[in-house]
Amino acid sequence: MTKHTTEEPHATYSKSRVEALSDGIFAIVLTLLVLELKVPQLPESQVHSSSALAHMLIEAFPKFASWVVSYLVLAIIWQNHHRLLDVFRHVTKPLFWANALLLMGASFIPFPTALWGEYPNNPLAVSLYGVTMIVVTLFFLIIRMVAHRDPGLLKPEYDFATFKRGTAQVTIFGCGVYLLGAIVSWWSPLAATLVYIAISIHFFLPGTGR
Repeated sequence: MTKHTTEEPHATYSKSRVEALSDGIFAIVLTLLVLELKVPQLPESQVHSSSALAHMLIEAFPKFASWVVSYLVLAIIWQNHHRLLDVFRHVTKPLFWANALLLMGASFIPFPTALWGEYPNNPLAVSLYGVTMIVVTLFFLIIRMVAHRDPGLLKPEYDFATFKRGTAQVTIFGCGVYLLGAIVSWWSPLAATLVYIAISIHFFLPGTGR
């Protein structure tokens, strides 16, 4: 008797549902980021003191700064993810799980963001942020490597050689620059912070969104 299975070896999944799931997770992660911004709690004797509140808000500036950087970074990740999925004709099982890994990495970003905002001068906290972004970049590379192993996943209008060059650029820029920030943080957390900010600004420059 032949055993029948419900899944073919090269089964595909609904691309629209995978995109919807991804968009939903990105929306939740973007929302979680802002939940780390807490309203300062003034002592009862100072609740009417503007100077005391201003002092606490200034002290909370690193948290606001880390939130802004991570929000922009997540928006960039979503943009790159959207454009990357657009090149595929359909979603196979390996591609689905590679995408799931990327979403897992993105969902972790609020933690190092909060840690960085709470301890902006702690080398480990600042370095962990860069390491997290390296891991997220590696998950992007896993998605691209799935297409390297199965070029038929790409839509006909996309050139495979160009796609491979894009993979090299992601490796050099994504991993390289965040690695620089993670290493520099052990000598100067402020310098590493400037590296992370520069990465976000880079994507707003003309020609970098392609």
